[in-house]
Amino acid sequence: MSKKNLNRRRFLKTALAGSAAVAVGGQMSRALAVPSAPRVSGELGAPATGEPAVPLSLLGKTGERIPRLVLGTAMDFDMRLVKQAYEAGVTYFDTADCYGGGNSEITIGRFLERTGLRKKVWLTTKSDSHDAPGMLKRLQTSFGRLKTDHVDLLMLHNLSDLPSLNKVMKATADRLKKEGKIRFFGFSTHSPNVSEALAHAAKLGWIDVIMFKYNFRSYGDLELNKAIDAAKKANIGLIAMKTQGSAFSFQSKVDAFKAKGFTQHQAALKATWEDDRIDAAVSEMKNVQQLEQNVKAARDLTRLGSLQLRQLLQYAEATSDSYCQGCNHICSAALDRPAAIADTLRMLMYHDEYGELSRARRLYKELPEALRTFDGLDLDAASKACPHSLDVAGLVGRAKKVLG
Repeated sequence: MSKKNLNRRRFLKTALAGSAAVAVGGQMSRALAVPSAPRVSGELGAPATGEPAVPLSLLGKTGERIPRLVLGTAMDFDMRLVKQAYEAGVTYFDTADCYGGGNSEITIGRFLERTGLRKKVWLTTKSDSHDAPGMLKRLQTSFGRLKTDHVDLLMLHNLSDLPSLNKVMKATADRLKKEGKIRFFGFSTHSPNVSEALAHAAKLGWIDVIMFKYNFRSYGDLELNKAIDAAKKANIGLIAMKTQGSAFSFQSKVDAFKAKGFTQHQAALKATWEDDRIDAAVSEMKNVQQLEQNVKAARDLTRLGSLQLRQLLQYAEATSDSYCQGCNHICSAALDRPAAIADTLRMLMYHDEYGELSRARRLYKELPEALRTFDGLDLDAASKACPHSLDVAGLVGRAKKVLG
């Protein structure tokens, strides 16, 4: 029996025993701050409508409490959505210099400028440049777009090149903190080496926060769970992203979730919060309906039962051959030249399951042409090399048709 399957069975056994915790050795120390009385409108997590607050979580060594639901802004959105998120208590805004070609930061900046609410929100941006000089240059551009002179958290965007976390980067982050331009520093990652990145950061001692790909499909990943444990032991704040795990392809009606009053999308979010090592989850909400559903899930502290957890694990198992785990280095190694298989399939997911047609096509066309040109490559070899038995050839063929 593989370690992966053994770990999944242990998790399921724990779930069936009535525990809501992930059975992977987590610290189980997330303390949600649920006030007995409504907080003052404008405080982090406090809705302006008098409705229940979004619970707060302690974000690692920062000592700060943030809403456990974070507004992701990589998708197309407008100021109305930002305003409604703020009023609902989702007062942590996550953006990046590359989101929407800069439009994400511009939209948030206009909201903050017009409302004067900069001091009332937690603001994170990310740098697509991973060298110190490039990061500083991009940060100045971000300040201009965001209409601010500081951010609460600066991250390197989708880090995979771990040597970037060097002495020069540490010194630069320390200087920015001393100058009051940032309060905390970290990185995001959904690259194939997520586990390695978490474990590496845990040893460094100066990374404050990590945002990383984590969802119900990851529960059986022993290497990843060991890395999460190490990061948590180092008191690094952990924010989960891409929490849906392609949950958009769930069957339309799942009785196990309906019995608890959850949609399948809410269940995927709540499954992430079940892991007490995770401080918060970032969600890209492109309309008011999604915002309302996610806020409802965040406010509701009802635990998923064993039936719901089992449903998620069974779904993950049944659909593992259609979900790309992002390990491009494995499947592309079977080809005669490098190819962006994982990125291409991620764009296909945006198209097919998120309904982000224009965004998927735009991002696909932004890939280097040499990496998205699959002509002459033996993609059947890539299919055979995939450790998750994906039909790489078939999926790439569909991507070329709908994205090209």
